[in-house]
Parts: sequence; C-alpha cells; structure tokens
Amino acid sequence: MSLCIIMLFMACGASKKSGSAPRYSKGEDPHLQKPGNLNQDLRVKTDFYYVEAATQVLLGNVPEGLSLYREVLKIDPNNHAAMYEIAKLLIESKKPAEAAILGQKARTLNPQNFWYHSITADAYEQLNKNSESEKILLKMTELFPRENEPWIRLAELYLRTKQTEKALHALDQLENLSGASPVIAMQKFRILALTERVTEAKKVMRDLIHQYPDNQEYYRYLHDYFISLQQTDSAANLLEDLLAKDPGNIFG
Repeated sequence: MSLCIIMLFMACGASKKSGSAPRYSKGEDPHLQKPGNLNQDLRVKTDFYYVEAATQVLLGNVPEGLSLYREVLKIDPNNHAAMYEIAKLLIESKKPAEAAILGQKARTLNPQNFWYHSITADAYEQLNKNSESEKILLKMTELFPRENEPWIRLAELYLRTKQTEKALHALDQLENLSGASPVIAMQKFRILALTERVTEAKKVMRDLIHQYPDNQEYYRYLHDYFISLQQTDSAANLLEDLLAKDPGNIFG
C-alpha cells in the first residue's frame, strides 16, 4: 500500500476499526457461516477445523492453518468464510490467482460482505488485472455507499494507471462522502498541476490558504508553483500577502 493511499485512509478515517457504517448486513458477523445442508456431526467437524485453523494462523503456523481451512471446504464447499480466510492467506503469500477464484465465489455466495469484495479486488491488483479490480471497487461503491475505502482505492488505482480524470472524480466523490480534507486537496493539486490545468490548480491551493491561513506550507507550494510557471509577479505578490499577515514569517 503506497504512502498516498495510507494518508488518504488516515485523513478520511477509513481504517478497518473506524466507526463508519457496517460493511456487512446488519446483525451479520463478517465471518459467520450460516448452517447449510450439513448434519450436526459434519457441522461440528467444520466448526472445529475452522477454529483450529484460525488458532494455527495466529500461532504462526500458516501452512497448517491453510490446510485446515481447506479441510473445511472439503466438507462444506460453500463455506464462504473459509474461502475468505484462504484467499487472505494466499494474498499474503503472493499467490493471487487462486485467491481471486475463491474471492469471487465468496462474494457470489454472500454479496453483502464488504471484506469478500475487498479481498477479491486485492487479488486482481496483485495479478495486475486493474480493470477487474476497478469493476469490483465500483460495485462496492454501490453496495456500501457510506464507505470511504472503495473511493480511496479507486483514486489510487487511477493514479497508478495514469487515468487522471477518473482519479479526480474519485477524489471528488471521497470529498463529498467524508468532507473536505487537506490531504485530498493536495492530491487534487498535484494532479491538476501535472496535467497543466493551471487555473484549477491555483484555485485548489488558494482555497487551502483561505481555509488554513496559518499554514505557511500552502503558501510555499503556491509560491513554487508560480515560479515553475514563470509567474514571478504572482509569486512576489503572494509573499507580500504573507508578510502583511505575518511580518516575522521565515518563509516570507
């Protein structure tokens, strides 16, 4: 995960422990497997394997844990919770092909589970299948409209693939969802500056200066941008404005 997406997560409060809207159906634990067509003995057996698999993974015995999760699927092929756990371990081991298959099955069996979609998008990203990851993330914005994470990940994907217009749209959607943020604004500024959308880039930075007049870093960014555009008069005027507000400013 790159620095910019980490910063966006922090700015938008999108950590997995945030108090935002549930990422799965109300009252449904994300790993709870509802009873299928198994008799009681088989149900007890799968529950035992599942718990033991989780224990082994926590103890660092990942191969053993993975093997036990696979035992669950041998008994109960539609156990989407086990599919998710296997996919997660495969992603961590950089084996995304099978993870993508299991993730797709899990999200088909339980489309209201946020994490099943997320892990599948992870797998396709590792496979460099960005269009498939994009489809899943866009679907997540529909299924979980109050969640920041899909828009953050879409913005990152579009930046990585140099789809600047789509990246700006994702950042706009994120801003609408989570509110204005200096981190989002700075990301917009960098995109606009790189794509030579001068008027829009200036406006974003001037808005930041207006909102945070005591932060001289925003003055510095705009000053340097003016210099890069060879607009020395504008750069000088900006410094005069800063000195008028703060005569002792070091930057000024």
